[in-house]
Amino acid sequence: MRYEGSVYRPPSEACSLILQVTIGCAHNDCTFCSMFKEKRFRVRDMREVLEDLKTARDYYTHVGRIFLADGNALILNNDKLIALLDHVANLFPECNRVSLYGSPQDVLRKTPDELKEL
Repeated sequence: MRYEGSVYRPPSEACSLILQVTIGCAHNDCTFCSMFKEKRFRVRDMREVLEDLKTARDYYTHVGRIFLADGNALILNNDKLIALLDHVANLFPECNRVSLYGSPQDVLRKTPDELKEL
């Protein structure tokens, strides 16, 4: 697994595999949050993310939950998210939850059909 900078594990994700699909936060301007100030936002190369998933599968015998880090992975377009979720389902059939952060703007950028698809 490759991680860039500090990676924050939300308390609700205490037992989750953390998969860094974005670096930092696309908004990164909240006055109350300093978690991602040292990072410039970018989406990780999907080949690297998929390699990290494969590495995790080789290492862990059971992964029930996965958290897609960093700040707002919901910013990814649906094609990338669906492809990523398909890989998770294929590699980790025992996984029963995938979660991520997303801003209200990220939700509003998606159509109702895209949200249903996810």
